Amino acid sequence: MKKQFHLLGIVAVLAVIFIIAGCGENQENPMSISNIEQQIKALGLESGVLEPVGTDVCASNVDDYNQGTLKNGNPIGAERSDPNNALGAVDGKFFSLGFNKNQDDTFQEEGGYIVVMFDDKYKGTVLTVWEETWGSYPEEKADVYISKNGSDWEFVGTATNKNSTANTRPSEFNIEGKCFQYVKIVDKTNPVIHSSTADAFDVNAICIKNAEKCQACEPLTTDLIAGQHTDVGSVTVWNSPDGSTLYVQYVVDSPWYLTEAHFWASIDWNDIPQNAAPGQFPYKEEFAEPYPTEYTFSITKEEGWDCGTQLYLAAHATVCAPGEGEPSTQFVQGIIATQTLWAGQNIDAGTVTVKVESENLVVTYETKDGWEMTETHLAVSETFDGIPQTKKGNSIPGQFPYKHENLGGVTVDSYTIPLSDFNIECGDMLYMAAHAALQKMLPGGGYQTETGWADGDDFPGNNWATYFTVTIECETIYPEPECETAWGYGDYTFIDYGIANKWGWFFDYTICCE
Repeated sequence: MKKQFHLLGIVAVLAVIFIIAGCGENQENPMSISNIEQQIKALGLESGVLEPVGTDVCASNVDDYNQGTLKNGNPIGAERSDPNNALGAVDGKFFSLGFNKNQDDTFQEEGGYIVVMFDDKYKGTVLTVWEETWGSYPEEKADVYISKNGSDWEFVGTATNKNSTANTRPSEFNIEGKCFQYVKIVDKTNPVIHSSTADAFDVNAICIKNAEKCQACEPLTTDLIAGQHTDVGSVTVWNSPDGSTLYVQYVVDSPWYLTEAHFWASIDWNDIPQNAAPGQFPYKEEFAEPYPTEYTFSITKEEGWDCGTQLYLAAHATVCAPGEGEPSTQFVQGIIATQTLWAGQNIDAGTVTVKVESENLVVTYETKDGWEMTETHLAVSETFDGIPQTKKGNSIPGQFPYKHENLGGVTVDSYTIPLSDFNIECGDMLYMAAHAALQKMLPGGGYQTETGWADGDDFPGNNWATYFTVTIECETIYPEPECETAWGYGDYTFIDYGIANKWGWFFDYTICCE
Protein backbone atom coordinates (compact mmCIF):
# COMPACT_ATOMS: atom_id res chain seq x y z
CA MET A 1 0.00 0.00 0.00
CA LYS A 2 1.05 3.66 -0.37
CA LYS A 3 0.29 6.99 1.27
CA GLN A 4 -2.76 8.82 0.01
CA PHE A 5 -0.93 12.06 -0.73
CA HIS A 6 2.50 12.62 -2.22
CA LEU A 7 4.98 14.56 -0.14
CA LEU A 8 4.77 17.54 -2.53
CA GLY A 9 1.02 17.70 -2.01
CA ILE A 10 1.48 17.78 1.74
CA VAL A 11 4.05 20.55 1.47
CA ALA A 12 1.65 22.50 -0.72
CA VAL A 13 -1.11 22.15 1.83
CA LEU A 14 1.16 23.34 4.62
CA ALA A 15 2.32 26.30 2.49
CA VAL A 16 -1.29 27.38 2.01
CA ILE A 17 -1.88 27.17 5.74
CA PHE A 18 1.18 29.27 6.52
CA ILE A 19 0.14 31.88 3.95
CA ILE A 20 -3.38 31.99 5.41
CA ALA A 21 -1.86 32.47 8.84
CA GLY A 22 0.43 35.26 7.58
CA CYS A 23 3.42 33.28 8.58
CA GLY A 24 6.75 34.86 7.55
CA GLU A 25 10.22 35.56 8.59
CA ASN A 26 9.27 38.68 10.57
CA GLN A 27 6.02 37.31 12.00
CA GLU A 28 5.96 37.70 15.78
CA ASN A 29 3.68 34.76 16.47
CA PRO A 30 4.40 32.08 13.91
CA MET A 31 1.71 29.39 13.66
CA SER A 32 2.24 26.47 16.07
CA ILE A 33 2.20 22.84 15.05
CA SER A 34 -1.06 22.36 16.92
CA ASN A 35 -2.65 25.18 14.91
CA ILE A 36 -1.40 23.61 11.71
CA GLU A 37 -3.13 20.37 12.72
CA GLN A 38 -6.34 22.31 13.29
CA GLN A 39 -6.14 23.79 9.81
CA ILE A 40 -5.54 20.35 8.32
CA LYS A 41 -8.73 19.22 10.03
CA ALA A 42 -10.57 22.22 8.67
CA LEU A 43 -9.56 21.19 5.18
CA GLY A 44 -10.75 17.64 5.76
CA LEU A 45 -7.24 16.17 5.45
CA GLU A 46 -6.73 14.69 8.91
CA SER A 47 -7.23 11.10 10.15
CA GLY A 48 -5.27 8.11 8.98
CA VAL A 49 -5.04 9.26 5.39
CA LEU A 50 -1.64 10.90 5.91
CA GLU A 51 -0.22 8.20 8.17
CA PRO A 52 2.35 5.72 6.85
CA VAL A 53 0.71 2.43 6.05
CA GLY A 54 3.58 0.18 7.21
CA THR A 55 2.45 -3.46 7.10
CA ASP A 56 -1.24 -2.65 6.65
CA VAL A 57 -3.24 -4.79 4.24
CA CYS A 58 -6.61 -3.81 2.78
CA ALA A 59 -9.43 -5.87 1.30
CA SER A 60 -8.82 -6.90 -2.31
CA ASN A 61 -11.98 -8.64 -3.51
CA VAL A 62 -15.74 -8.49 -3.13
CA ASP A 63 -17.20 -11.86 -2.15
CA ASP A 64 -20.87 -10.88 -1.81
CA TYR A 65 -23.08 -7.82 -1.33
CA ASN A 66 -26.70 -6.75 -1.18
CA GLN A 67 -27.24 -3.01 -1.48
CA GLY A 68 -30.34 -1.45 0.02
CA THR A 69 -32.03 1.77 -1.09
CA LEU A 70 -32.26 5.38 -0.08
CA LYS A 71 -34.49 6.03 2.90
CA ASN A 72 -37.26 7.06 0.51
CA GLY A 73 -37.01 3.74 -1.29
CA ASN A 74 -35.36 5.06 -4.44
CA PRO A 75 -32.19 3.46 -5.85
CA ILE A 76 -28.83 4.72 -4.63
CA GLY A 77 -26.80 6.66 -7.19
CA ALA A 78 -24.46 4.74 -9.47
CA GLU A 79 -21.33 6.48 -8.15
CA ARG A 80 -22.12 4.99 -4.71
CA SER A 81 -23.25 1.57 -5.88
CA ASP A 82 -20.01 -0.04 -7.06
CA PRO A 83 -18.98 -2.54 -4.32
CA ASN A 84 -15.37 -2.37 -5.59
CA ASN A 85 -15.22 1.13 -4.15
CA ALA A 86 -14.86 -0.54 -0.72
CA LEU A 87 -11.61 -2.22 -1.77
CA GLY A 88 -8.02 -1.06 -1.40
CA ALA A 89 -6.77 1.87 0.61
CA VAL A 90 -8.69 4.98 1.60
CA ASP A 91 -9.27 6.89 -1.63
CA GLY A 92 -12.44 8.99 -1.34
CA LYS A 93 -14.53 6.42 -3.21
CA PHE A 94 -17.09 4.40 -1.25
CA PHE A 95 -19.96 1.93 -1.40
CA SER A 96 -23.24 2.88 0.30
CA LEU A 97 -24.97 -0.02 2.08
CA GLY A 98 -28.44 1.54 2.02
CA PHE A 99 -31.60 0.76 3.98
CA ASN A 100 -33.97 -2.20 3.61
CA LYS A 101 -37.47 -0.81 3.40
CA ASN A 102 -40.60 -2.93 3.67
CA GLN A 103 -43.71 -2.48 1.50
CA ASP A 104 -45.55 -0.89 4.41
CA ASP A 105 -42.87 1.83 4.61
CA THR A 106 -41.33 0.34 7.75
CA PHE A 107 -37.64 -0.53 7.83
CA GLN A 108 -35.89 -3.81 8.53
CA GLU A 109 -33.49 -3.91 11.48
CA GLU A 110 -30.60 -4.59 9.13
CA GLY A 111 -29.87 -2.68 5.97
CA GLY A 112 -27.64 -3.66 3.09
CA TYR A 113 -24.37 -5.54 3.51
CA ILE A 114 -21.07 -6.25 1.81
CA VAL A 115 -18.63 -9.15 2.24
CA VAL A 116 -15.03 -8.46 1.24
CA MET A 117 -11.98 -10.69 1.07
CA PHE A 118 -8.28 -10.28 1.66
CA ASP A 119 -5.85 -12.05 -0.66
CA ASP A 120 -4.99 -14.55 2.10
CA LYS A 121 -5.73 -15.33 5.73
CA TYR A 122 -4.24 -12.62 7.95
CA LYS A 123 -3.82 -11.77 11.58
CA GLY A 124 -2.94 -8.37 12.98
CA THR A 125 -3.54 -5.94 15.80
CA VAL A 126 -6.42 -3.77 14.57
CA LEU A 127 -9.12 -4.07 11.93
CA THR A 128 -10.09 -0.62 10.64
CA VAL A 129 -13.34 0.09 8.79
CA TRP A 130 -13.30 3.51 7.09
CA GLU A 131 -16.65 5.27 6.62
CA GLU A 132 -17.19 8.26 4.38
CA THR A 133 -19.08 11.22 5.89
CA TRP A 134 -18.81 14.87 4.77
CA GLY A 135 -19.31 17.48 7.43
CA SER A 136 -21.74 17.26 10.32
CA TYR A 137 -24.13 14.35 9.83
CA PRO A 138 -26.39 12.06 11.93
CA GLU A 139 -24.93 8.77 13.09
CA GLU A 140 -24.44 5.97 10.58
CA LYS A 141 -23.36 2.61 11.88
CA ALA A 142 -22.79 -1.00 10.80
CA ASP A 143 -22.02 -4.30 12.52
CA VAL A 144 -18.67 -5.85 11.61
CA TYR A 145 -17.93 -9.58 11.43
CA ILE A 146 -14.84 -11.62 10.53
CA SER A 147 -14.50 -15.17 9.20
CA LYS A 148 -11.88 -17.63 8.06
CA ASN A 149 -14.10 -19.35 5.51
CA GLY A 150 -16.86 -16.89 4.62
CA SER A 151 -19.54 -18.91 6.41
CA ASP A 152 -18.69 -19.02 10.13
CA TRP A 153 -18.79 -15.44 11.42
CA GLU A 154 -17.48 -13.78 14.56
CA PHE A 155 -18.85 -10.38 15.61
CA VAL A 156 -16.07 -7.90 16.43
CA GLY A 157 -18.00 -4.67 16.97
CA THR A 158 -20.06 -1.86 15.47
CA ALA A 159 -18.52 0.75 13.20
CA THR A 160 -19.77 4.36 13.33
CA ASN A 161 -19.17 7.70 11.67
CA LYS A 162 -18.87 9.41 15.06
CA ASN A 163 -15.21 8.54 15.76
CA SER A 164 -13.85 11.50 13.81
CA THR A 165 -14.84 14.75 12.08
CA ALA A 166 -12.79 14.10 8.94
CA ASN A 167 -14.39 13.14 5.66
CA THR A 168 -13.14 9.55 6.05
CA ARG A 169 -13.73 8.23 9.55
CA PRO A 170 -12.14 5.11 11.07
CA SER A 171 -13.64 2.54 13.44
CA GLU A 172 -11.01 0.27 14.96
CA PHE A 173 -11.45 -3.23 16.39
CA ASN A 174 -8.97 -5.28 18.38
CA ILE A 175 -8.26 -8.50 16.46
CA GLU A 176 -5.11 -9.73 18.20
CA GLY A 177 -4.88 -13.50 18.14
CA LYS A 178 -7.51 -13.82 15.39
CA CYS A 179 -6.92 -15.17 11.91
CA PHE A 180 -9.40 -14.41 9.12
CA GLN A 181 -9.82 -13.70 5.41
CA TYR A 182 -13.38 -12.34 5.15
CA VAL A 183 -15.05 -9.24 6.62
CA LYS A 184 -18.80 -8.71 6.55
CA ILE A 185 -20.30 -5.26 7.16
CA VAL A 186 -24.06 -5.05 7.81
CA ASP A 187 -25.80 -1.68 8.03
CA LYS A 188 -27.51 -0.93 11.36
CA THR A 189 -28.20 2.78 10.81
CA ASN A 190 -31.36 4.16 12.40
CA PRO A 191 -33.38 5.63 9.48
CA VAL A 192 -35.56 7.76 11.79
CA ILE A 193 -32.80 10.32 12.35
CA HIS A 194 -31.96 10.71 8.65
CA SER A 195 -33.40 12.63 5.72
CA SER A 196 -35.34 10.93 2.93
CA THR A 197 -32.31 10.84 0.62
CA ALA A 198 -29.92 9.24 3.15
CA ASP A 199 -28.12 6.11 1.95
CA ALA A 200 -26.88 4.71 5.29
CA PHE A 201 -23.33 3.55 6.07
CA ASP A 202 -20.74 4.34 3.38
CA VAL A 203 -17.79 1.90 3.22
CA ASN A 204 -14.55 3.45 1.92
CA ALA A 205 -11.95 0.82 2.96
CA ILE A 206 -11.36 -2.17 5.24
CA CYS A 207 -7.76 -2.66 6.40
CA ILE A 208 -5.71 -4.68 8.89
CA LYS A 209 -2.93 -2.98 10.84
CA ASN A 210 0.36 -4.83 11.38
CA ALA A 211 -0.92 -7.61 9.16
CA GLU A 212 0.89 -10.93 8.87
CA LYS A 213 -0.20 -13.95 6.91
CA CYS A 214 -1.49 -16.64 9.22
CA GLN A 215 0.90 -19.50 9.55
CA ALA A 216 -0.61 -22.92 8.96
CA CYS A 217 -0.74 -24.78 12.23
CA GLU A 218 1.89 -27.51 12.23
CA PRO A 219 1.83 -30.56 14.52
CA LEU A 220 4.57 -30.85 17.13
CA THR A 221 6.44 -34.15 16.94
CA THR A 222 9.01 -35.37 19.45
CA ASP A 223 10.86 -38.67 19.94
CA LEU A 224 9.52 -41.35 22.26
CA ILE A 225 12.55 -42.51 24.25
CA ALA A 226 12.57 -45.86 26.09
CA GLY A 227 15.02 -46.78 28.83
CA GLN A 228 16.61 -43.31 28.63
CA HIS A 229 18.46 -43.92 25.37
CA THR A 230 16.41 -45.94 22.86
CA ASP A 231 14.32 -44.12 20.27
CA VAL A 232 11.26 -46.36 19.87
CA GLY A 233 8.86 -44.02 18.05
CA SER A 234 7.26 -40.61 18.33
CA VAL A 235 4.65 -38.49 20.09
CA THR A 236 2.78 -35.98 17.90
CA VAL A 237 0.58 -33.20 19.29
CA TRP A 238 -1.86 -31.02 17.38
CA ASN A 239 -5.23 -29.36 17.92
CA SER A 240 -8.46 -28.80 16.01
CA PRO A 241 -8.62 -25.58 13.93
CA ASP A 242 -10.72 -23.84 16.58
CA GLY A 243 -8.53 -25.05 19.45
CA SER A 244 -11.38 -26.94 21.14
CA THR A 245 -9.76 -30.37 20.97
CA LEU A 246 -6.18 -31.46 21.63
CA TYR A 247 -4.88 -34.61 19.95
CA VAL A 248 -1.89 -36.63 21.15
CA GLN A 249 -0.73 -39.54 19.00
CA TYR A 250 1.76 -42.20 20.11
CA VAL A 251 3.44 -44.21 17.33
CA VAL A 252 6.02 -46.92 18.03
CA ASP A 253 8.34 -48.55 15.53
CA SER A 254 8.55 -52.29 14.88
CA PRO A 255 9.12 -54.53 16.79
CA TRP A 256 7.86 -52.41 19.70
CA TYR A 257 4.24 -52.18 20.75
CA LEU A 258 2.23 -50.26 23.36
CA THR A 259 0.86 -51.79 26.55
CA GLU A 260 0.05 -48.52 28.38
CA ALA A 261 -0.13 -44.82 27.59
CA HIS A 262 -0.45 -41.93 30.07
CA PHE A 263 -0.70 -38.23 29.27
CA TRP A 264 -0.76 -35.00 31.28
CA ALA A 265 -1.31 -31.38 30.17
CA SER A 266 -1.59 -28.09 32.03
CA ILE A 267 -0.93 -24.37 31.62
CA ASP A 268 1.31 -24.61 34.73
CA TRP A 269 4.14 -27.14 34.91
CA ASN A 270 3.84 -27.13 38.71
CA ASP A 271 0.54 -29.01 38.33
CA ILE A 272 2.25 -32.23 37.25
CA PRO A 273 1.41 -35.05 39.73
CA GLN A 274 3.91 -35.72 42.49
CA ASN A 275 6.98 -37.63 41.33
CA ALA A 276 5.54 -37.46 37.78
CA ALA A 277 3.68 -40.70 38.56
CA PRO A 278 2.06 -41.81 35.27
CA GLY A 279 -0.70 -43.64 37.12
CA GLN A 280 -1.91 -40.24 38.39
CA PHE A 281 -2.01 -38.62 34.95
CA PRO A 282 -5.57 -37.66 33.97
CA TYR A 283 -5.50 -39.30 30.55
CA LYS A 284 -4.56 -42.97 30.45
CA GLU A 285 -5.16 -46.16 28.50
CA GLU A 286 -4.20 -49.79 29.10
CA PHE A 287 -4.13 -52.10 26.12
CA ALA A 288 -4.83 -55.82 25.66
CA GLU A 289 -3.79 -58.19 22.91
CA PRO A 290 -3.46 -57.58 20.07
CA TYR A 291 -1.32 -54.73 21.35
CA PRO A 292 -1.37 -51.59 19.17
CA THR A 293 1.57 -49.77 17.64
CA GLU A 294 -0.24 -46.42 17.73
CA TYR A 295 -2.85 -44.68 19.83
CA THR A 296 -4.37 -41.19 19.88
CA PHE A 297 -5.82 -39.33 22.86
CA SER A 298 -8.62 -36.89 21.97
CA ILE A 299 -8.84 -34.30 24.76
CA THR A 300 -11.52 -31.63 25.09
CA LYS A 301 -10.06 -28.23 25.98
CA GLU A 302 -9.93 -27.39 29.66
CA GLU A 303 -10.56 -24.02 31.28
CA GLY A 304 -7.91 -21.54 30.27
CA TRP A 305 -6.93 -23.42 27.11
CA ASP A 306 -7.41 -20.82 24.38
CA CYS A 307 -5.87 -20.04 21.03
CA GLY A 308 -2.27 -19.02 21.67
CA THR A 309 -2.14 -20.64 25.13
CA GLN A 310 1.12 -22.41 25.98
CA LEU A 311 0.62 -25.84 27.54
CA TYR A 312 3.10 -28.08 29.33
CA LEU A 313 2.81 -31.74 28.37
CA ALA A 314 4.17 -35.06 29.65
CA ALA A 315 3.71 -38.17 27.52
CA HIS A 316 4.48 -41.57 29.09
CA ALA A 317 4.14 -45.07 27.71
CA THR A 318 5.09 -48.63 28.53
CA VAL A 319 6.47 -50.25 25.38
CA CYS A 320 7.43 -53.87 24.80
CA ALA A 321 9.22 -55.89 22.16
CA PRO A 322 9.23 -59.67 21.65
CA GLY A 323 11.86 -61.49 23.67
CA GLU A 324 14.77 -63.31 22.11
CA GLY A 325 14.37 -66.87 20.85
CA GLU A 326 11.88 -68.71 18.67
CA PRO A 327 8.22 -69.12 19.65
CA SER A 328 7.07 -72.56 20.72
CA THR A 329 3.77 -74.45 20.61
CA GLN A 330 2.17 -76.10 23.62
CA PHE A 331 -1.16 -77.59 24.58
CA VAL A 332 -3.68 -75.11 25.95
CA GLN A 333 -3.67 -75.57 29.69
CA GLY A 334 -6.66 -75.91 32.01
CA ILE A 335 -10.03 -77.64 32.21
CA ILE A 336 -11.40 -78.75 28.84
CA ALA A 337 -14.49 -80.70 30.02
CA THR A 338 -16.65 -81.17 33.11
CA GLN A 339 -19.23 -83.99 32.90
CA THR A 340 -21.91 -84.99 35.39
CA LEU A 341 -21.31 -88.40 36.98
CA TRP A 342 -24.67 -90.14 36.81
CA ALA A 343 -25.52 -92.98 39.22
CA GLY A 344 -28.17 -95.38 37.98
CA GLN A 345 -28.81 -93.18 34.94
CA ASN A 346 -30.59 -90.30 36.69
CA ILE A 347 -28.90 -89.58 40.04
CA ASP A 348 -26.39 -86.73 40.03
CA ALA A 349 -23.58 -88.28 42.07
CA GLY A 350 -20.73 -85.85 41.20
CA THR A 351 -18.50 -84.85 38.29
CA VAL A 352 -15.76 -86.08 36.01
CA THR A 353 -13.36 -83.26 35.10
CA VAL A 354 -10.80 -83.38 32.29
CA LYS A 355 -7.97 -80.88 32.16
CA VAL A 356 -4.58 -80.44 30.53
CA GLU A 357 -1.65 -79.95 32.88
CA SER A 358 1.68 -79.46 31.14
CA GLU A 359 1.96 -82.43 28.75
CA ASN A 360 -0.58 -84.59 30.58
CA LEU A 361 -4.29 -85.27 30.51
CA VAL A 362 -5.64 -85.29 34.07
CA VAL A 363 -9.04 -86.92 34.67
CA THR A 364 -10.60 -86.48 38.11
CA TYR A 365 -13.68 -88.21 39.48
CA GLU A 366 -15.33 -86.47 42.43
CA THR A 367 -18.55 -87.59 44.15
CA LYS A 368 -21.04 -85.75 46.36
CA ASP A 369 -24.12 -86.26 48.56
CA GLY A 370 -22.61 -89.32 50.32
CA TRP A 371 -21.73 -91.25 47.18
CA GLU A 372 -18.42 -93.10 47.18
CA MET A 373 -16.38 -94.94 44.57
CA THR A 374 -15.13 -98.51 44.95
CA GLU A 375 -13.84 -98.83 41.38
CA THR A 376 -13.19 -96.53 38.41
CA HIS A 377 -12.48 -97.45 34.80
CA LEU A 378 -11.39 -95.01 32.13
CA ALA A 379 -10.96 -95.33 28.37
CA VAL A 380 -9.25 -92.66 26.26
CA SER A 381 -8.77 -93.19 22.53
CA GLU A 382 -8.07 -91.34 19.34
CA THR A 383 -11.09 -93.06 17.76
CA PHE A 384 -14.49 -94.20 18.96
CA ASP A 385 -13.67 -97.79 18.01
CA GLY A 386 -10.64 -97.63 20.30
CA ILE A 387 -12.95 -97.82 23.32
CA PRO A 388 -13.39 -101.50 24.28
CA GLN A 389 -16.87 -102.67 23.15
CA THR A 390 -18.71 -105.84 22.26
CA LYS A 391 -19.62 -106.53 18.68
CA LYS A 392 -23.08 -105.21 19.46
CA GLY A 393 -21.65 -101.92 20.72
CA ASN A 394 -21.86 -102.44 24.47
CA SER A 395 -18.92 -100.97 26.37
CA ILE A 396 -16.70 -103.30 28.41
CA PRO A 397 -15.43 -101.31 31.44
CA GLY A 398 -13.33 -104.22 32.71
CA GLN A 399 -11.22 -103.94 29.55
CA PHE A 400 -10.72 -100.19 29.76
CA PRO A 401 -6.97 -99.42 29.72
CA TYR A 402 -7.01 -97.22 32.84
CA LYS A 403 -8.55 -98.61 36.03
CA HIS A 404 -8.46 -98.27 39.80
CA GLU A 405 -10.03 -101.15 41.70
CA ASN A 406 -10.51 -101.95 45.38
CA LEU A 407 -10.72 -98.27 46.27
CA GLY A 408 -12.72 -99.09 49.41
CA GLY A 409 -15.07 -96.09 49.08
CA VAL A 410 -13.37 -92.81 48.09
CA THR A 411 -14.85 -89.50 46.99
CA VAL A 412 -11.96 -88.40 44.74
CA ASP A 413 -9.98 -90.41 42.21
CA SER A 414 -7.62 -89.13 39.49
CA TYR A 415 -5.71 -90.34 36.44
CA THR A 416 -2.68 -88.61 34.91
CA ILE A 417 -2.09 -89.76 31.35
CA PRO A 418 0.77 -88.46 29.15
CA LEU A 419 -0.63 -86.94 25.97
CA SER A 420 2.37 -88.43 24.23
CA ASP A 421 0.55 -91.78 24.56
CA PHE A 422 -1.71 -90.63 21.74
CA ASN A 423 -0.95 -89.85 18.13
CA ILE A 424 -2.68 -86.49 18.08
CA GLU A 425 -2.05 -83.01 16.72
CA CYS A 426 -3.36 -79.61 17.71
CA GLY A 427 -7.15 -79.49 17.32
CA ASP A 428 -7.65 -83.28 17.36
CA MET A 429 -10.38 -84.98 19.42
CA LEU A 430 -10.09 -87.72 21.99
CA TYR A 431 -12.93 -90.15 22.76
CA MET A 432 -13.47 -90.88 26.45
CA ALA A 433 -15.63 -93.15 28.55
CA ALA A 434 -15.54 -92.78 32.37
CA HIS A 435 -17.14 -95.56 34.45
CA ALA A 436 -17.43 -95.91 38.24
CA ALA A 437 -18.81 -98.42 40.75
CA LEU A 438 -20.71 -96.30 43.29
CA GLN A 439 -22.11 -96.88 46.75
CA LYS A 440 -23.99 -94.82 49.30
CA MET A 441 -24.57 -95.79 52.94
CA LEU A 442 -28.23 -96.17 53.84
CA PRO A 443 -29.69 -94.71 57.06
CA GLY A 444 -30.56 -98.16 58.43
CA GLY A 445 -27.24 -99.71 57.50
CA GLY A 446 -25.94 -101.31 54.30
CA TYR A 447 -25.27 -99.59 50.98
CA GLN A 448 -27.13 -98.54 47.91
CA THR A 449 -24.97 -99.52 44.93
CA GLU A 450 -25.17 -98.15 41.42
CA THR A 451 -23.22 -98.12 38.17
CA GLY A 452 -21.97 -94.66 37.26
CA TRP A 453 -21.08 -93.09 33.89
CA ALA A 454 -19.85 -89.64 32.95
CA ASP A 455 -22.51 -87.81 30.96
CA GLY A 456 -22.29 -88.08 27.19
CA ASP A 457 -23.68 -89.90 24.16
CA ASP A 458 -25.00 -93.45 24.28
CA PHE A 459 -23.01 -96.38 22.97
CA PRO A 460 -24.74 -98.30 20.12
CA GLY A 461 -25.49 -101.27 22.43
CA ASN A 462 -28.56 -101.70 24.60
CA ASN A 463 -27.04 -100.75 27.98
CA TRP A 464 -26.99 -97.14 29.21
CA ALA A 465 -23.23 -96.61 29.06
CA THR A 466 -22.10 -93.25 27.63
CA TYR A 467 -19.01 -91.61 26.13
CA PHE A 468 -17.92 -88.04 25.40
CA THR A 469 -15.24 -86.22 23.43
CA VAL A 470 -12.68 -83.51 24.20
CA THR A 471 -10.62 -81.38 21.82
CA ILE A 472 -6.94 -80.83 22.46
CA GLU A 473 -6.10 -77.25 21.47
CA CYS A 474 -2.67 -75.67 21.16
CA GLU A 475 -1.27 -72.17 21.63
CA THR A 476 1.89 -70.41 20.56
CA ILE A 477 4.17 -69.37 23.38
CA TYR A 478 6.48 -66.47 22.72
CA PRO A 479 9.62 -65.66 24.66
CA GLU A 480 9.06 -63.26 27.56
CA PRO A 481 8.86 -59.75 26.06
CA GLU A 482 11.30 -56.96 26.81
CA CYS A 483 9.39 -54.01 28.31
CA GLU A 484 10.58 -50.48 29.01
CA THR A 485 9.28 -47.18 30.36
CA ALA A 486 9.22 -44.48 27.68
CA TRP A 487 8.79 -40.68 27.76
CA GLY A 488 8.22 -38.13 25.03
CA TYR A 489 11.45 -36.15 24.75
CA GLY A 490 11.33 -32.50 25.81
CA ASP A 491 13.32 -29.44 26.81
CA TYR A 492 12.60 -29.88 30.51
CA THR A 493 13.65 -32.78 32.75
CA PHE A 494 11.95 -33.94 35.95
CA ILE A 495 15.26 -33.73 37.82
CA ASP A 496 16.13 -30.18 36.69
CA TYR A 497 12.75 -28.87 37.77
CA GLY A 498 12.67 -30.77 41.06
CA ILE A 499 9.61 -32.78 40.08
CA ALA A 500 11.07 -36.27 40.58
CA ASN A 501 14.41 -37.95 41.10
CA LYS A 502 14.15 -40.00 37.94
CA TRP A 503 14.78 -39.62 34.25
CA GLY A 504 12.07 -38.27 32.00
CA TRP A 505 10.98 -35.10 30.26
CA PHE A 506 8.11 -32.76 29.69
CA PHE A 507 7.72 -30.22 26.90
CA ASP A 508 5.61 -27.25 25.82
CA TYR A 509 3.08 -26.80 23.05
CA THR A 510 1.16 -23.69 21.98
CA ILE A 511 -2.45 -24.05 20.88
CA CYS A 512 -2.59 -22.83 17.29
CA CYS A 513 -5.87 -21.73 15.70
CA GLU A 514 -6.24 -21.28 11.97
